[in-house]
Amino acid sequence: MPETNTKDAPDLKTDSDSNSNSKWSKEIINIIIGIISGILCLIYSIYLFKKEDEYGNNKVKGTIINSLCTEHKTRKNRIKWDCSLNIQYNIDNIQYSNNNFKSDNSRKKYIDGDSIDLRYNANDKTKITDNTFTNKTLAIILIIASIFIIVIPIMWYFLVTKNKTLATVSSSLTVAGAGVGVGTISTAGIGAIGKVINR
Repeated sequence: MPETNTKDAPDLKTDSDSNSNSKWSKEIINIIIGIISGILCLIYSIYLFKKEDEYGNNKVKGTIINSLCTEHKTRKNRIKWDCSLNIQYNIDNIQYSNNNFKSDNSRKKYIDGDSIDLRYNANDKTKITDNTFTNKTLAIILIIASIFIIVIPIMWYFLVTKNKTLATVSSSLTVAGAGVGVGTISTAGIGAIGKVINR
């Protein structure tokens, strides 16, 4: 009986297997980026909780006696106003005034007689700010944002493993695009909040 040569069929990897591995690696990288960005947000929120707020939650309504506002446009072509204001306000039946209060990047053009929301320093009531967000409020916003930044990539990963349509969409996204998007959101958010705090 003649011998027959049998060869094992080569173990070929299909394109779908390769794309699948690439797809899951992308999703895992996005999860890692999301976790890192979320942790950065959490760290900054802890810093805000511990940072002493010069003005605390001491709020007062001021009245604008005189105003001088200059218009400028942002990169997104939005109109903002830089205003120099003469403000009067009352605390504990004592009247205070600030003849050269600066309100920069305001959405509103203040005019004489307008009211303005302020916070003041309890130890020196002549010190005021029109930034009405306390450090704790900003910290809470950051904590909520960090939860979304961490959870969304994880949820997306599990969704694409169960849904072929989503998996196809996911495979068309680049890691760079998704990573830059998450990083930009967290970095821009922290940067904007930092500017508000130092205002």
